Amino acid sequence: MKYFLIFLILLSCGGTYYVYTLLDAEQVKNKQAEEKIGELNGTIDDLQAAGKKLTDEKTQLEKNLADEKAKSSDLSTQLDTAQQEATAAQKQAADSAKALADEMAKEKTLEAARAAKMTNYLGTVQTQDGKSYQNCKMLSVDEDGVTVTCETTITKLNYSILPPDLQRKFGYDPQAAAKLSQARIQYLEQQIQAAEAIGN
Repeated sequence: MKYFLIFLILLSCGGTYYVYTLLDAEQVKNKQAEEKIGELNGTIDDLQAAGKKLTDEKTQLEKNLADEKAKSSDLSTQLDTAQQEATAAQKQAADSAKALADEMAKEKTLEAARAAKMTNYLGTVQTQDGKSYQNCKMLSVDEDGVTVTCETTITKLNYSILPPDLQRKFGYDPQAAAKLSQARIQYLEQQIQAAEAIGN
């Protein structure tokens, strides 16, 4: 009986020890779980902070993009305005150059007519392209030649094909005409290049 009581006491102590051991193990697990939860909460806080930072950066980038688009639009508008002004200036320059050339041509024609001091009868005209016109009478003096009536027809003879004596009589200078033609060609080429530069 005495041994039996000792056995029961020992059994009770052993059970209590086992229970305490289980409780300690459970407390360790609970502590580890709390630590894990704390770590996870810290990670969540970090992720939330990173998410807010990314959101702020996205908002700033969107604002910067909108600003750049506005600047690009302003630059496009300024470029369009500059191109329109350049086109208008080129047209005005071309109109002025044409008006000046027309005025110079008219003046040259008038000077040639005044310098000629001639009658309407030109006689036989042998042109530099090999044609012959008989009994020519001058009808009019133009910028680029003279209109004459001949035995069978009325025709216009350009200064460039008239014989040298008639060219001098009308004040036509082949070298000056060639230079003027070259200058006109260069002017037209410059206008084309300017138009192509604006188009690009």
